Amino acid sequence: MKINHFSLKLLTAICLLSFCSCSVRISDFDQYQKMMLPNYGVTIAEQSKAKVVVFNFNDAGSSYAKHAQLGQSLALEVENTLSDQKIVELIDRKVANKLNDEIALAEMNNAASSYRGPRLADYAIIGVISKSGYQKGVSGSLKIYELPSMKVMENFEFSGIRSDGRDAIDNISSNLKRFFSRKAYILEKRALGNKVIFKISQGHKDGVNKSSKFDIVRETNYHNVVTDKTKIDEIIIASGRVSRRINSDSSWVVLDKKEYNDKIRIGDAVVLKHKRGFLKKIVKYSKNIAVLIADRVL
Repeated sequence: MKINHFSLKLLTAICLLSFCSCSVRISDFDQYQKMMLPNYGVTIAEQSKAKVVVFNFNDAGSSYAKHAQLGQSLALEVENTLSDQKIVELIDRKVANKLNDEIALAEMNNAASSYRGPRLADYAIIGVISKSGYQKGVSGSLKIYELPSMKVMENFEFSGIRSDGRDAIDNISSNLKRFFSRKAYILEKRALGNKVIFKISQGHKDGVNKSSKFDIVRETNYHNVVTDKTKIDEIIIASGRVSRRINSDSSWVVLDKKEYNDKIRIGDAVVLKHKRGFLKKIVKYSKNIAVLIADRVL
């Protein structure tokens, strides 16, 4: 079976055009005038990046995984996923062997515990490979532990058709990025006629990309009349896209709906959505099809 390379190139070109058309341009930026924004005494706290250690995945249950060193490969894929968006500070797993041993012991005994060693990281990521093999793909689970409490914060199942596991981690990449992403905040509002833009407190160094989607959320106090307890909820008040105007530590964004422009205030939190773009999905799909075709031919 042959792959139609011309069709693949044409599809890629169409995807590129679609991708580029989604970019938000801000023309005549210097002509925008600064507007007053309401500020209800919100203090914008500086957020430090979470320190994360990623341990080699447990591959003891699969002779193929052990032979192919998939445990180390998947850990590296997770590290690459997190470092790609610059959202965490990665800690060398070699300096955290004691922590790894304590988590493994807690997993074995199925008992909650806490880590009493030196504070090396804020979170630890542990993975287990449940299935792997040539023409079988890779599957397993990944847990995120909070330190030093050793509380399991998230548990993700992963699977992929490639025997090296790369697409398995890619399939949960948006979940990992969402968990570790820091919030940005609204800093400024400018307008030119009926066009309105907002400045947020994150830029290139935080992994912000043009055309990234985001939600603006605001904390509200919710009182449960049944339990007579009050908790803090976050409600989405607007959504939008990042423009092409991105600096090192700030960006300019545009809301999807103009009617929400007057509802935004200084200090509103901006939650960026780390999702794979349409082009990347198509490229990955094409590669996976090629792998399946190659496997059948062999």
